[in-house]
Amino acid sequence: MVIIRAAFDASYDQPKKVEMPATSVAGYVGYLEAWEAIEPKWNAQLEKAGIERFHLNDFRKKYRDTDFWMDDVRPFAEIIQQSGLTSVTANLWDADWHAAPHPPEYLEICPRPVHGCLDMLFNPLADELRLEYQPAPATIVFDNDFDSRHRIVKVHDAWCERTGNPRMDVFLKGDQPWDAVPLQCADLLAGIMRLDTFYRHWLHTGSAPDYSDNSMLFGLAGMVRGKRGRGVMWSAAIGNKVEEAQRKANQ
Repeated sequence: MVIIRAAFDASYDQPKKVEMPATSVAGYVGYLEAWEAIEPKWNAQLEKAGIERFHLNDFRKKYRDTDFWMDDVRPFAEIIQQSGLTSVTANLWDADWHAAPHPPEYLEICPRPVHGCLDMLFNPLADELRLEYQPAPATIVFDNDFDSRHRIVKVHDAWCERTGNPRMDVFLKGDQPWDAVPLQCADLLAGIMRLDTFYRHWLHTGSAPDYSDNSMLFGLAGMVRGKRGRGVMWSAAIGNKVEEAQRKANQ
């Protein structure tokens, strides 16, 4: 029997600490065999690092947000890079989300940027499952960063109704006995995708920069995205460029 598992976490800036905050919801999809192969390697690296659980912010706090934390995180990124898992990501620019004229019915479902980012994630996740993993069902676990189980289900169900996609098997942290390592992997990916200045520049300007001003972080981002990935990004600048391209295509 083919078993597919997926795990996702959220990472978002605190507006009072960051001038231009961004939000990321990200994680991995993979066959049971890929997840089972990761677990002993991940747990061995946890033991080597002297910690019980991986949490990216703990590494950053240890080094007071200097770049030295990346050396400690790299071995975990290497495990993911070699895993065969597929990354699925969603990123948005918080200020543009707040400034957008959202209808009341949308805000009732997605009251915060992290909920809007979760809503965005379901499209690439559904595409990945349909194109690469059909017809086997997938069990999908989310960490506790979306306010409540009710909120996750509400966003998911509204997305299903809007797009016509079938419901997914959605669970919260603690519902599945195997979710510890997958959610730690998702924590790493979501955090790196939020921090990487390459993607922050892309969100802010609508264009990918010619280079990254932090090559170490950019390298980590490439590792944790894995050998195959699928994602979506939104900001006002990106939205304007998409609309412009659509107008040109329709002329």
